[in-house]
Amino acid sequence: MKLDQFSIRSRLSRSPVLLTSIAVAFFFDSCGTSRKSQLERVAKDWCETIRASQVMPVYPLTQDLQPGDVFLVQLPIDQQQKEWNEKGYLKLDNHIARLNPKGYDKFYEHSFPVNPQGAPLPLSHLVSTPAWDKAPRAAFPSYSFSVRKGGGLDLALPISGVPVGLSLLGSQAADGTVTIGKARTLGVDLASLFDELRSWTSASSSLLAQFQPAAGNVNYLRVVTRVYLTGELEVSLRDASSGGAGLDVQAPSVAGILTPQVPSEGAQSAEVAVTNYGAAIEALNKSLQSSSPGGSLRVTAASARSVSLLDKFDPPLVLGYLGFDCAILHGGVLGPPIPTFAAITGQIEGDSALATTPVGRIYRDVFDVAVYKMLSERAADKNDRATVEVVAELDSLGRFVPATFATYQLEPGGVLRRLSSAKAADSSGYEQFRAWQGQLASSRLVLDGVFETDRWPVRLASDGEETEVAKDSGAAGQLRQELEWARTQVEDPALRSRDDQAMRRAVDQFVFLLYSGE
Repeated sequence: MKLDQFSIRSRLSRSPVLLTSIAVAFFFDSCGTSRKSQLERVAKDWCETIRASQVMPVYPLTQDLQPGDVFLVQLPIDQQQKEWNEKGYLKLDNHIARLNPKGYDKFYEHSFPVNPQGAPLPLSHLVSTPAWDKAPRAAFPSYSFSVRKGGGLDLALPISGVPVGLSLLGSQAADGTVTIGKARTLGVDLASLFDELRSWTSASSSLLAQFQPAAGNVNYLRVVTRVYLTGELEVSLRDASSGGAGLDVQAPSVAGILTPQVPSEGAQSAEVAVTNYGAAIEALNKSLQSSSPGGSLRVTAASARSVSLLDKFDPPLVLGYLGFDCAILHGGVLGPPIPTFAAITGQIEGDSALATTPVGRIYRDVFDVAVYKMLSERAADKNDRATVEVVAELDSLGRFVPATFATYQLEPGGVLRRLSSAKAADSSGYEQFRAWQGQLASSRLVLDGVFETDRWPVRLASDGEETEVAKDSGAAGQLRQELEWARTQVEDPALRSRDDQAMRRAVDQFVFLLYSGE
């Protein structure tokens, strides 16, 4: 018997919201988790998919994001990194300005037409037909995911194709892929946009001054330099269950309805099969449209074991972006631009990178001390209250330096020399603190090297005498205690945080004075 278009449509039209109800029931109930946790999982999994391509994800997808958008970020970098790892994305909720970049012409003058419609970007791309068709193309890889009934989604996507596709298969398990299609991009160079940002901040100094550093907290401006858009998302699902059982609902498997019945006789069996298949797909798509008015989701292929769906966005939606962050310093002055993705993922950590090598630590210490000395001179000559407070905070670190302490150095021939050190009477508190920390770090490296080698016994020189120390002796135990004390002092989280915050304020004040010309 021929399964015609009318019979398929009539069977599906008995419940216009059949697909939606099945999708919702499967998507939330079968995962064994709360609706809130499932939605959070959806957001995180999707965003991890996008950021794997070195792009900052946008969640949810939106049309209203463009290069030149400026956001206020009031979370410290470490908290941003925590939120990034927990949620997979960063919220863009404090939208304080929209710059209209003037650098598009020069940026694209040798590559892509900027305003063929006579309108500025991005409006020119938006009003073209089809929308964004003249914009540079972008490409993203296809991503795999899987779903197991009762086990949740290994990858969840914020598109209707996933739950609808699962409802069509009605299986215990499914594997699939998602392809980001018709991707476009639009961007502008950081240098020109940073200049425009500085011009804007000059006119908005009273606003930004309200967000200058306070109590060790630093706010940031996040500026979008490039956006990535998608015009369609294609989802393909394949039944991966062993039993082939359908969902436990009072409705037949939609995948079974999609399997056309082909006559066993007649010369036109192949033609009838094609016609029946096309009619089934058409009827299913009409049912999808009736279940979701205005929707653009369509089934492109289906069988009893697989289904492919295409979700179109016209005009395209932004799914990710690139940008840079600038710290808001005292007086509303901006710090240097740092790529957002690199800062959040920890790929750029200037202080940590310098601290990984002895030469780098020297340069970092020299810089910090140089900033301190310049601010100290200004505090003495100009009696600048803000600078005086910064210098006093740095000098307060000197109280952590003991009156006397021991340091170690390794001399030629393998002799370990113990030196007695004391606070210098002619040195400031901060300089004493820096010198003490440097001596402890050096001693720690020396003692670590001693205990990591098998060159025992060790010759120890102290107070003009030289003795031989065995590895299991009491003298060796004392050396180990002094090593642990040095390590504790150098790695003390509270002390390091205090030092970092004080120096951060000092650098902020230094940059402010540098930019302001005072």
